Amino acid sequence: MPNVKLVFKYAFKDLARHKTRTFVGIIGITVSISLLALILFLSDSISVTFVDYLSINAGQQDLNIQVRHYNGEPENRSNYYDYQNLIDKIQNDVDEIEGYIPRMNLWGNVNASEGLETQELANERKGVLISGIDFELENQLKFGSFIKPGSNELLEMSSLPLNHCAIYYGLNDEIKYAENDTLEIRMGFWHGDQYYYRVRNFTIDAIFDFQLKWPIEFTFRPLIVVDIATLYEIFGNETFNGRCNELILTLKKGQNIYDARDIEGSENRVKKIAGEVQLLIGLKEFDIDSPKVEILGFSEWFSVGLTIIFVFVSIISMLISGVLINGILKTSVEERIREFGIFRTLGATKKYNLIIVLTQGLLLCNFGTILGIILAQLATEFVVLPIAGALVAESIPGLAGNITFSTTIWSILLSYIIGLSVGIIVSISPALKVMKLQLIESIHPYRKEDSLYKLRKRASVNYKLLIVGGILTVNAAFVLFVLPRIINSGDTA
Repeated sequence: MPNVKLVFKYAFKDLARHKTRTFVGIIGITVSISLLALILFLSDSISVTFVDYLSINAGQQDLNIQVRHYNGEPENRSNYYDYQNLIDKIQNDVDEIEGYIPRMNLWGNVNASEGLETQELANERKGVLISGIDFELENQLKFGSFIKPGSNELLEMSSLPLNHCAIYYGLNDEIKYAENDTLEIRMGFWHGDQYYYRVRNFTIDAIFDFQLKWPIEFTFRPLIVVDIATLYEIFGNETFNGRCNELILTLKKGQNIYDARDIEGSENRVKKIAGEVQLLIGLKEFDIDSPKVEILGFSEWFSVGLTIIFVFVSIISMLISGVLINGILKTSVEERIREFGIFRTLGATKKYNLIIVLTQGLLLCNFGTILGIILAQLATEFVVLPIAGALVAESIPGLAGNITFSTTIWSILLSYIIGLSVGIIVSISPALKVMKLQLIESIHPYRKEDSLYKLRKRASVNYKLLIVGGILTVNAAFVLFVLPRIINSGDTA
């Protein structure tokens, strides 16, 4: 068994003796491994951020419970149900649910105004969606927020009194009302076999935009918000108090449930929870939607793209690292042939020389890999993500400032293992040649330096160079020709 301490001491001494060569080798490995680690860290960060993107598109709704109509149901069955009864059933058996948010939605119409500076009404009527929400409950659960139109500044609207409302700014651009104006809303809906119709005047408290309060498609809907207690009072507390037509469920630890890199696993985790809820509330009576899962399905291209980039960068990184280390070790071994021969004459075995060369390659890769991982972390956190955040903010304002650095222990381990494994593999060739070298030849005083690595004739084929060139060509062809066609055709098969 070789003396491990002596092996490391000799390997360190030789690396320190050739500082320039060692520095260039470590820098090369650092750059190649940092590119690989940067892709992994960027993948982790975007995957976490994609959960925020899901929340923006789905309005933080993990599950949405509504009435399902079926053949043979009672004729007076209503879309508005007692939500507390469902909550009690779910809470007792499903621990993954964090919040329960009831909403009462109905349609109505209003008259458009002649302008912001006048109280006169136009003859034009506009259909509107009235959404009754529990302000106190949603503020307590921190379920979304109201913001001022055209900015991310929070709008102080913690509650709405009875017969007060707020208008989404997109709708208000069409009907042209101002704060504190009076708005007459005509609204109605079917409750079982009875139709309820009311006309009520509301005071406009605010013109608002929203974040994470409703799904993204609500930005195209004519939305008016009131307190759910107002709708109960208008249509009858005795009949409608404690009822809703939409019960939103949010899940605990959404970051652990949704993963853009594991679409199928994410879907299975959500479906498992939804299935448990469905069994508790009834298979026929209610329908459960999972808005985030529906959006997650469109992220398949994101996952495919990251995989392709990772494979491409991994191959390039391994080739760069391998060529550098192999070249450094070949040169170092050639210069120290007589030293290895002297070791043999002093009693060292062939394995001793083998281990020295492997250790030297391992040290080079170890230093370069560690520095590469650190460099990748700094570059991702302070350079790449801020630039990506600025670009994303232009197209998805809700994600502005939300792209944060995140990584997993597996990304770090994978980068480190790839870096070390490449070093060990490419060190085997020069190490084996040192071990096979004849003792007499290594200590021969007139030995030429090219005796270990013999020059080939000009007409001979350099197979190693051909293999490396072929790999690079295949990678480049895939990225430049195959990948664009896949993206254009939309076919991942």
